[in-house]
Amino acid sequence: QARDEVGAIGDSRFPDMPELFRDAVTEDAVRKRAAMRFYRTAEIAARADKLNHEIKPDLTLCIHFNATGYGDERDLYDENGLAIFIYGNVMKGEVASDEQKYFMLSKLFEQTHETEVRVAKGMQKGWQAVAGLEPAYRVKGGNMVPVDEDAYIYARNLAANRQYQGPVVFLEPYFMNNRTIYQRIQAGDYEGEKKFDHQWLPSIFREYVTAVKAGLLAYWKASVAPHRPNPGVP
Repeated sequence: QARDEVGAIGDSRFPDMPELFRDAVTEDAVRKRAAMRFYRTAEIAARADKLNHEIKPDLTLCIHFNATGYGDERDLYDENGLAIFIYGNVMKGEVASDEQKYFMLSKLFEQTHETEVRVAKGMQKGWQAVAGLEPAYRVKGGNMVPVDEDAYIYARNLAANRQYQGPVVFLEPYFMNNRTIYQRIQAGDYEGEKKFDHQWLPSIFREYVTAVKAGLLAYWKASVAPHRPNPGVP
C-alpha cells in the first residue's frame, strides 16, 4: 500500500521522468517511510516496554534535538529555539482509537500531569539560564496547546509521552539546521570553548547536559526541597 501511494505521488510530480528513475524515487520514498514507521512505532514501543517493566523510573526525560524547514534538507536557517512537551491535548480523532483511550485513561489514573508541568517549568528555567533559547513556537492550538503564556511548554499527544509510564517530559532544544547549531554539532565534543559566528561557545553536547542539570535543580528547589523535613528541627 505504501508503495502504491508513494508511486502515485511520484508519477504526478515527475510525469516526464524515465520509468527507471521514477522507480528509484519510489523505492527511496518507501525506504524512508519504512524507517519512519520503525523509529516512530516499533522502537518507541520497545523502549516503553523496557522502561515500564525493567527500569521503572521516577521520571523520564526524552532527550531530543529539534529542526525546522520541514521537507527542506538542503538549506540552513537563522531560527532557533526550545520546545518542551508533556502529555495531553488528545484530539477527537485520536480518542476514537481504543489504544489511544487506554493510554489516555492510564495517564489520568497515574495523576502525573502536575509533576510533568513542574519538571517542565524547571527545564525551561534551566535552558533559559544556560543556553538563552527563545520559544521555538508560538502556537495557540491544533495538535499542541501551550500550557502557559511563556510559549515554551506544550501539551501534545506524542507516542513516547503516552506510552511511557510515570512523569514524562520531552525536550526539543536547538534547530539542528540552524546555521550556528549545525556547525556546533559538526564540531563534536570538546573541552573549553570554540568560536562560532563571532561567539565563544562550549560543546553543544556539554551545554545540553548542563542545561538539563540546571533544569532538574530548578525543579528540585521549587517543588521538592521546600517539602522535605528539616533534620535540624525536632
